[in-house]
Amino acid sequence: MRGGAVWAVIPAGGRGVRMGRKKPGILIAGQPVLRWTLDVFEA
Repeated sequence: MRGGAVWAVIPAGGRGVRMGRKKPGILIAGQPVLRWTLDVFEA
């Protein structure tokens, strides 16, 4: 595969009613869910 720009749309919304806070801000192992998602795409 050739190098070049790669684009992704990451839906990062949701009220998270059962969790008591917005979904992207929920922490897993000390990091917000959104950070984990971004790390996967940046790798």
